[in-house]
Amino acid sequence: MKTPTIGSPFVINMLEGAKRQGYDVRKILRENGIAPNILNEPKSRVTFQQFSNLSLALMQLLDDENYGIAGKPQRQNTFKLICYSAINSETVGRALRLIAEFMNILDNGLTFSVREMPSQVRYEISRRSDADIKNSYAIEHMLMAHHRTLCWMANMRIPILHVDLDYPAPSYSSEYRYIFYDAPVHFDQPQCTLVFSRPSMHLPNVRNLEQLKIFLRQMPLTLLSQTIESDDLSAQIRSWLERQLSKHQRAPDIQIAADQFELHPQAIRRRLHKEGTSYQEIKMETRRDLAINLLYYDRKSVEEIASQLDFSEASAFVRAFKKWTGLTPLAYRKLGSQRQVLNS
Repeated sequence: MKTPTIGSPFVINMLEGAKRQGYDVRKILRENGIAPNILNEPKSRVTFQQFSNLSLALMQLLDDENYGIAGKPQRQNTFKLICYSAINSETVGRALRLIAEFMNILDNGLTFSVREMPSQVRYEISRRSDADIKNSYAIEHMLMAHHRTLCWMANMRIPILHVDLDYPAPSYSSEYRYIFYDAPVHFDQPQCTLVFSRPSMHLPNVRNLEQLKIFLRQMPLTLLSQTIESDDLSAQIRSWLERQLSKHQRAPDIQIAADQFELHPQAIRRRLHKEGTSYQEIKMETRRDLAINLLYYDRKSVEEIASQLDFSEASAFVRAFKKWTGLTPLAYRKLGSQRQVLNS
């Protein structure tokens, strides 16, 4: 997936530490290519590149890889040292144990543990009584980073059986499907946990130190845009639809998709339902994210973008885009163009 986008609630949560420390978050957003006004729209989204740029800027500004929203700062290069410690592990399960041990040394108000059960392995994060966690992204980004690092080590997507989170479901809970690779997410649980099958933790670590240096060079974009192939049909369909829209300007219906993947349409529906999505939802998200990327990074007209995304007419695209983001394409582009003026 080359063009996914991220909902603005994650951006707002990531900024909270800087805001609490008295920094001008609107200025920070402008400096990193995000028009501040776009965050007033609850449906607004940013590209991976924008999110990655903002993430790095906050880490450097605060000297904290946790953006000032965890119990204590995690100084820059801490994650690098964690990875250096784990890279010689023979299996991803051993790497996960080393990550947990290292995280406990940091003493950030959280306790990390790996618990083996007959058929499962649970990566658990518990809050201590003195934990000062500013918002949920402090924990979410740790879980995502640690899981995706294991995926990189194994060179495959390691399935999560389910995710437990110890806070109520936010209004944007549907966004978590991307963060945790379509795993079921349960809220209001006793602690935060990633649950894996026990055999998956025996997967070999196929990476070496030289590959790790390359992996770390473009962090956190390497985690956000992880391109490890997935067996999930939803991910395969998303990638195929991106190619169809980008190269052929068409958004095929489910029958054409069924022919492409050599499945009956009903079989596609059943498998996607099991993965928590549908063909229409994947097609909508693919068109939406391509539209946002084109409006930010391309000077094509609204009519040209509508045609590329296989809308029958520009007005249909405008209506769809307003439903997706709360703004018309031109209004969205105008907000995005502020970054070019302010950064020039």
